[in-house]
Amino acid sequence: MFKANGEGEEGWRSQFNSDDIIVECHRASSSSGITVTVKLSRRVPAGLILDLEWYRAQDRIRVRQVYRPTGPNHAVFSVILEPGRYYLSVGLFSADWSRCLVWLDDVQYLSIPPFASRGTPLNLSAWARTSYRRFLGRYVDAVSDRAWRIVRPEDGGDTVSEAMAYGMLLALAHDDMAAFQKFWSYSQSYLNRHDLMAWRIHANGTIIDAGSAADADQDMAYALIEAGDKWSNSAYLNAGVHMVQSMRRWESHNGFLKPGDSWAATPQIFNPSYTSLHYYPLFSRVCHDSWWNDWAETSRGILESSQHPITGLWPDWMALSGTLPPRYSAIFSYDALRIPWRLYLAAQAGMAEELNPLGQRIAQFFLNHGLNFLHSAYTLPGESLSSQISGAFVAISALTRYAFTENDRSPEFLSYLSDWSPESYYDAAVQSLVLTSLAGLFPV
Repeated sequence: MFKANGEGEEGWRSQFNSDDIIVECHRASSSSGITVTVKLSRRVPAGLILDLEWYRAQDRIRVRQVYRPTGPNHAVFSVILEPGRYYLSVGLFSADWSRCLVWLDDVQYLSIPPFASRGTPLNLSAWARTSYRRFLGRYVDAVSDRAWRIVRPEDGGDTVSEAMAYGMLLALAHDDMAAFQKFWSYSQSYLNRHDLMAWRIHANGTIIDAGSAADADQDMAYALIEAGDKWSNSAYLNAGVHMVQSMRRWESHNGFLKPGDSWAATPQIFNPSYTSLHYYPLFSRVCHDSWWNDWAETSRGILESSQHPITGLWPDWMALSGTLPPRYSAIFSYDALRIPWRLYLAAQAGMAEELNPLGQRIAQFFLNHGLNFLHSAYTLPGESLSSQISGAFVAISALTRYAFTENDRSPEFLSYLSDWSPESYYDAAVQSLVLTSLAGLFPV
């Protein structure tokens, strides 16, 4: 039982009514994104759930739900809705969703005009630059004048190696050598005993888990090698080569790349989204090690065999031998979501003939799911496991439509993606990675 101003739940509820919730919806004339601000005129206990739900006007079918814990007396949401007419309902729930404390039906009526039509110019380079600057402005913490870290505000302000690697890739693509050096300086200070970055760092700078994550290691090594070439910097090149050699020594076992240096060789656990096929020829060449070419063939075969034959979805995690540990999920969600992005870059690097069929299969899944029905988790056969929508999913949907189909180059998804202001580190990172990729700014 919670307390508010010294009163129990029932006392607090009895003083709260519909006039205490003020909802403001805004859509800029040049934008396809919707911003909703919810203001609470009375102080409510922290830790409750503020729930927003949109229903189609013509049939009252719920098409979108977003929610978050209460904190200050206002909250701002960015939402995704297809053109049409909607009613918005708002509720307050207990932290475990067991009790509905307040529910208000039809607090706002929304009419969403059409998105950009076919033939609308796609300013991909400008959109990519804007997204990158916004990412830096919101998620970079200057640890010193020489070192920057990328933070995850929604995870206590921690830093993960994945984020640092994304920062380095984006800085490289946008020719931002100053940012690249600051990201690398921070990452260097957290290299573990195998010279691979500890995958998770507390906001206070202490190491939470010193083990490495192979996806970040690969992205970081690739960024360093390409930076060495782009900026004629032998220190970057040598650091990248050394990191690849460390991965080979500490993360590979019998022709298999483990998810990190602290993972056991058995059971063989595989994360398909860690596969970056266009990196491996480069790793093989700079390290004079044919193992990476062999791994390219092996991992491509796993991607082909693990893709669902109908939906084209991949699992976040899978066990090639043994049993998948309970904490790792075999659904299509935030990990596997990155696979089409990596496939697109590999296709641009000359692997289109082999990889386009994989991209086309999952693109059809996204084509079948419009903005209103694009959720953030699915079973591999395509059953939705969530009513939540993530900007990262919109970004990947836009990429697959643009890169792997011949429909209309998806101006509605891309224009929304460019206008939308992400609310989380991961959404912002994927948005920027996708727009930067489609603008052709990554070295391939």
